[in-house]
Amino acid sequence: MNPYIIVAVMLVIDLVSIPFFIRSMLKKNIRNKGAAITLLLVAFIAVEAAFSVFYINANRFYDREGNIYTSAEDVIYHDREGNEYTLYPTKADHWHFISTDSRYTYIAERVYVDKDGYIVYDRENKIKETDLKYVYADDEGNEYYRADEIRFDSKGSIRLKNSEKS
Repeated sequence: MNPYIIVAVMLVIDLVSIPFFIRSMLKKNIRNKGAAITLLLVAFIAVEAAFSVFYINANRFYDREGNIYTSAEDVIYHDREGNEYTLYPTKADHWHFISTDSRYTYIAERVYVDKDGYIVYDRENKIKETDLKYVYADDEGNEYYRADEIRFDSKGSIRLKNSEKS
């Protein structure tokens, strides 16, 4: 789901709930009601702003060129020939990379990302796991990553999803 929609829904909920909090504070016998209400509003704004920034940043996805997407399924992958692909779910929880011009369809389990961020289709199933976690290699020693185990950062560099190393 689009992170901006989530943030907008939270803002609406806050705008509806804040008057109830203020009304209950006004009914109580509290000294400095104005300061207490101001503090409440500042706290709501600070929490909402912090959550929004962290939530939106956590739900940003990038491609190898640094373009921003709000969903992992929208990320465009590129091959060395200049073709663009997106990852699509198909029947029975299988995934395929389909070129944007629909000329190429690759089984996702055989698509890898090379060290430069380009996808490579392992038609002959020659790329194998290595001793390094999340790293695969062909017979010539070239390293690859599975597309579902990486993310690109804002500069287009590869970051492993489940590891601190890149």
